[in-house]
Amino acid sequence: MLTLPVEEWISNAAAVLSGVWGAVTQRSEQSGYSRTAIYQHTERVVQAVANEQASGIRYEELWAENERLKAENEALWQVWSEVEELSESKQRELASAGSAMGLSLSQIVVLLAIVLPRRRVPSRATVGRWVQQSASAIAGYPGGPGSGLPAFGVGGVSGRNLLSSRAHFDGGRAQELGLVGGPARSRSQRRELV
Repeated sequence: MLTLPVEEWISNAAAVLSGVWGAVTQRSEQSGYSRTAIYQHTERVVQAVANEQASGIRYEELWAENERLKAENEALWQVWSEVEELSESKQRELASAGSAMGLSLSQIVVLLAIVLPRRRVPSRATVGRWVQQSASAIAGYPGGPGSGLPAFGVGGVSGRNLLSSRAHFDGGRAQELGLVGGPARSRSQRRELV
């Protein structure tokens, strides 16, 4: 790690590069560095300046790049501010679908935190209520469990199988939500459902 201040290196180099008789000795006495160290500092400063000049980057280019990046940043902020926020109904859909896919409530909250501003992220309890309400709505869906209606089916997948079970909640976490498919069943068990 560099502990020597750059200003001292530049001052030492200035003494050497000035060409004034006795300047290096005087700088050595002022700074406490040996004359050899002062000459080494000078070599490093001259090399750093030469490398910087050889890189071809000019102040104007850096300024133009900075202005371009500022404009791009401003445009992105403008787009971000104009983006339609995810409505509560869409958040509820995401929570319901995520639960059906086996995501925990905490995982659903993390997904919502990715797409929503911090102040708009619902709490875990709110997401739990949404999932529970969604499961209750599915249980009352025509052809769903407990509806008394005959099951409908296409290609061996019945409505009862599709909406096979109510959600069981343990501490606000969906254990099972039968939005898609049901438990693995044999062919004869599937025939009974149709």
